This record gives sequence, C-alpha cells and structure tokens, in this order.
Amino acid sequence: MVKELKRPKIGVLGLGYVGLPLAIKLSKNFETFGVDKNSFKVNAINSGTDPSQELDDEIISSSLNSGKLKISQDLGLLNKVDVIIVAVPTPIDSSKKPDLNILKQACYDIGQVVKNDCIIIFESTVYPGVTEDICVPIIEKSSNLIWRKDFNVGYSPERINPGDQVHGLENIVKIVSGDSKRTVEQIMQIYSNVTDTGIYVAESIKIAEAAKVIENTQRDLNIALMNELSIIFDKANIDFSKVLEAAKTKWNFAPYTPGLVGGHCIGVDPYYLAYFAEANNFHPDVILSGRRTNEGMADYIFNQVIKSCLKNGLNLTDLVIDVVGLSYKENCSDLRNSKIFDVIDMFIEAGIKINITDPLINFEEIEEKYQSYFKSADYFDWTSDVVLVGVAHDELHDMQHFIEFLNRSKLVFDIKGSLSEKVSLPNFWSL
Repeated sequence: MVKELKRPKIGVLGLGYVGLPLAIKLSKNFETFGVDKNSFKVNAINSGTDPSQELDDEIISSSLNSGKLKISQDLGLLNKVDVIIVAVPTPIDSSKKPDLNILKQACYDIGQVVKNDCIIIFESTVYPGVTEDICVPIIEKSSNLIWRKDFNVGYSPERINPGDQVHGLENIVKIVSGDSKRTVEQIMQIYSNVTDTGIYVAESIKIAEAAKVIENTQRDLNIALMNELSIIFDKANIDFSKVLEAAKTKWNFAPYTPGLVGGHCIGVDPYYLAYFAEANNFHPDVILSGRRTNEGMADYIFNQVIKSCLKNGLNLTDLVIDVVGLSYKENCSDLRNSKIFDVIDMFIEAGIKINITDPLINFEEIEEKYQSYFKSADYFDWTSDVVLVGVAHDELHDMQHFIEFLNRSKLVFDIKGSLSEKVSLPNFWSL
C-alpha cells in the first residue's frame, strides 16, 4: 500500500505531444522532472522551445524559470520522485501489429531506478491488459520489487489533440484508474491539478485502456464511411460536399468528413483493438474493413489526380505537381504517419515531377529522401500545372498569394475541400 502523497514529486517519462504539456502543467503545483532519452528534444526544451511546436516559447521558459521543472536525459532523476507518468509512443510495426518495444524499454528503465512506494501511471495508448500483464512484470523483474506491496500502478489515457487550441489539458475530462482504491485517490489528487473539466474514475485499469482504444476506432470508422460515400457519389457525379451540407441539417447526423487518415493515434489505435480482438478469438470485420477503406484512400486520390490530368490533356512526362500541406492534420506540424506521403511516393514511383511544401514545416523536419523536393512557401509566386492540397492550414487560408497561386493553376485537388469557396477554377476536385 502506497503512503499518502501530501506534495509528491512527479516524473514524466517521454516529452512529446503528451508528456511535455503534462509536465509543464504539473510543475505549477508539484516539483516535476521531465525525462526523455532524445537529446535533441531535451536541448530544445531547455533552450525554451517545444520541438512539437505546440507550446509557446514563453510558456516553456516561464516553467523552467519557476524552478519547479527540470528537463533531462538522466533517467536517474526518476529515483527522486513519488509518481512516474509514462507517456512514450506506442506505434505499430510493418505488419500492422502493436509495437510495444518503446513501452517495454521504458518499463525496464523505470525498474532500474524506481523507489519503494512509487505510483507508476501509464498514459500511452495500449490494448486492454497491457499495463497489468506486460508492464508490471517487466518492472517487477527489473526492480526486484513486488507489485501492490512495493509499488502501485494506474492508467490514465492521454487525450491530447495536436493543433487543437480549444481542447487542451485543462478542459478535457481525465479518465483515471488504479490497482486499488487508494491508488485511484492519489491519482485523482494529482490530475485534479491538471484538468478543470472533471475526472472520470473507471472501474478498472482494463476498462480505462479499452475506453481509450475505442475512442479513435470510432472516429476511424466514421471517417471510413465518409470516404466510401465520397467515392460512391463521385462515381455518380454528385457533389458529396453538398450532400453533407443537406444531411447535417438533421439534429443527430454526425458531422464527419472524408479525408486521409494518418497520425499517431487514429490510424494506429484500431490495430491495437483488432489485435486484442484476435487474441480473444474474434475477427473484427467492421474495424478492419474501416482500416482497409482508409488505407486505400491514398491510391484512390493518386488515381483521381492521374485520370483528371489525362482527361484535361496534360502530358504526364512534362507535368509538375505541387503538393501543399504535409502534416497529417490541419494547423499541426506533426508529420508522423501522414498519409499524404503515400501519395507523394506514388508520384515519385510514376516518374512525375513534384514539389512539396508546408508553411508549418521546416526543411530539417522532412525525411531525407523527400528533402530534394521541398520548397519554401514563397514559391507560391509562380504558376503551377497541378496543385494537391493535403491539409489546408489556417495560415494557407490567410495567404493571399497562395490563393492567387491556386487560381493560376490548371488543376487543383483539395482533398478536404476546405478551399472550395476561394478557388474559382472549373477544374477543382475534392473528396
């Protein structure tokens, strides 16, 4: 049984989109240690910059100057804390199976430094059972401590939405769970300093894990339906955006829209749930069908671009396609699992000349194999054959020379159609 935490010291392991905002928020009330093995991240944060470009430099500098936040690569700092919060990535592998290697390594590392009576809270997205059945045994073996006697665990799924300035940590309901009633009380005590919206106590760790993994699965399936409907109505020469406008007038119509589904959550979490289903002797047809639809949208978009170019008499040999908006979603600089690169790869493999750009992305952030195609945003001053807009950031909407650039182009493909009212070209296509 853990001791009462009157003013605990807190460690946050993993300083990405989830961990860094959490560490900064916690440091307002607790002595907080943010730890990450990545030297680039640590150096950037200590210099007052968020590598993820989500937090203002002033917020980071103010937190560091308060004396309550220390950012380091030194895992040994976690030996000083009463609570460790784990916020490391949980991706999928090349076979679309859960890749828990980073999480497992984090558990081993924690075991090497954790002190008695520590509470370890996991925020990383997993399938039900990972915390208790995989993480706990690794920590026990690495530390020679006994679960529920020497340390306790909890699970509080992250709900960070990159690029979202409305739904921040303080106004998102926080789900919490723990291995005992006392653990839950202590976790609630901590997270009550993070959220102003409220805390929901799940009955078990497995329920909390399951709640997280179905949140993004639901979104994935709804977008898959919209993508499929978009294809159907496109084949029938019916403007799907107008269909959606009409349908949205019903009070209970869910306003999802079609598009490429990437990122580190929505395109990944359904595979965690599918893996869990298969492990429990059930094949999740609906979940995997939605994934197939969304994974196939890059091919569909590529084919639509090529067919339209040929239909409009453009020579593919001399054609140049400008791809604008590279991140996986609007108003976000996150390139992880961005599906626009699947389309870009198809253009490259087809021998089509391309340029790529994004006003929120720096040259250094682009994978080396794409850097020769990258142009700064000032290249909008010329005329383009074809423009493919992956995501239209607000900044693009506000760039008059970008809008003029679109209207000088021969063909415009705006995947989400958000620029339709600003483009007067007859040759404009969207999902």
